[in-house]
Amino acid sequence: MKDVNHGLGQPHGDKPPRAPGGGGFSYRKVAEHYLGASAGRHWHARAKVPWLYDAKAGLMLSYDDPESVRLKAKYARERGLGGVMIWELSEDDGRSSLLEAVWAGWRQ
Repeated sequence: MKDVNHGLGQPHGDKPPRAPGGGGFSYRKVAEHYLGASAGRHWHARAKVPWLYDAKAGLMLSYDDPESVRLKAKYARERGLGGVMIWELSEDDGRSSLLEAVWAGWRQ
């Protein structure tokens, strides 16, 4: 994958990359293996979500992080929605960053 728009909107290869240790790309794995490493973090202003792009590895990952989760919780609260849904808390990082972000967004 060429470094065009940091991977955003680019076609993917035939074979998806594997997450370190197998399984999927959970937030725990993204935080542990990619944040602050060779993959650069980018932000989609309209969708309000991050993505990582490692040009050398040809890897582009879209994901939620504490900033995007906080904004989603704030959005739900501001619109009087009943709450937010969390798919898998066991894949949060060791500091419960995503859960803390939901709480912060809900309180804002």
